[in-house]
Amino acid sequence: MALERSFEELAAAYRRLAEVLAELRLNVVEDHPLWDESLLVDSYGDATTQLEGLSQEGAVAAAEGTLAAAYPVDVEHARRDLANAQRAHNAIARAFAAELTSYSRLDQLIGLGRERGGEWAVWTAVVRESLQRCTSPLVEVADALFRCWQEMVERVGLGSISVQNRVIGQEITLPAAEVKETSEHVV
Repeated sequence: MALERSFEELAAAYRRLAEVLAELRLNVVEDHPLWDESLLVDSYGDATTQLEGLSQEGAVAAAEGTLAAAYPVDVEHARRDLANAQRAHNAIARAFAAELTSYSRLDQLIGLGRERGGEWAVWTAVVRESLQRCTSPLVEVADALFRCWQEMVERVGLGSISVQNRVIGQEITLPAAEVKETSEHVV
């Protein structure tokens, strides 16, 4: 697979991730019950807004990497863009795991729905479903990043030269007297 094509796939994966994160943010921030506010809603809202922004940063980095990988390839810019896309994904994965889907956070979310019931129970179920829909796009981005790194390494490897020296055969040495005789017959 060409480097440009792998960047195109990464950009597409980031766009899908941004879409599901935008849906998650909408469900968390806009669709929560309006009565009896909760700090958990604010906390989830802040985290989802942050994740959505990071996914957009990753998508921009992947799009810029696609341009850098087009002919003529600018390997240095493509490498920087790929590193920025990787950085965004790492931050998304950490925040998603720690701030949204850790055991304690999910326990708080489920507890809120049980405690308040009614609209809150429906809201927590919708949020949990939205969180589950984020998993596959997160994996798609990770896989696309891996393919980009593979292509980058192969691209950089094509420009390098490898020199190997192998000695085959044997060394023949003549005693000094034989060397003198041989040189006298050459004249």
